[in-house]
Amino acid sequence: MKKMMKSTVKTGLFVGMALLAAQTAQAHEFRAFGQYIIGIGSTIEPPQVGVANGIDVFAQYDQDPGPGIDLVNLDRAAGDTVNISVIPITVKTESYNGKLVEADEGVFNDFDGLNEIEDGEFGYQATGFTPDADDVGGTGPHTGYLGYYVSAHLKKVGQPGKVLILKKFVCGAGSKDVEFGSSFDCVIP
Repeated sequence: MKKMMKSTVKTGLFVGMALLAAQTAQAHEFRAFGQYIIGIGSTIEPPQVGVANGIDVFAQYDQDPGPGIDLVNLDRAAGDTVNISVIPITVKTESYNGKLVEADEGVFNDFDGLNEIEDGEFGYQATGFTPDADDVGGTGPHTGYLGYYVSAHLKKVGQPGKVLILKKFVCGAGSKDVEFGSSFDCVIP
């Protein structure tokens, strides 16, 4: 009985934390890769064509590998490894399986130190990303929807690390987040 109650409490905490994460970092997609959680989205949501923006990345570690959740931010200043590279991409449809149209914005790997991004949520930011007209959707040969390829080396001090290679994230309906129900906004004109 005690074990079942603990599991129920942990599941409730997991759902509560997921809802909190989705609410406090609105318009960012969070996905779990083992015990590591990555969240990504634009600094200004929704991103707008021609308006200077940035890329936010949340890097977290779940200290409780069971059915509950106990997230801590990965912090370089505390000795954690957080090496991130993000390539903005355009995919043909607002779908995770959308065909790659282009990756023309360069590689972003100059993410600053851990900062408060929004309402008590801490993450890393890179500046200099400006969505262009081909990211708004449409039927032209080089148009589609905003997405990102994320590669990362993550390691919480004292824990096994995780290497992610070209994990795909796509805006809106393209979200693959089945745990937290989160997504990031597509570009608007």
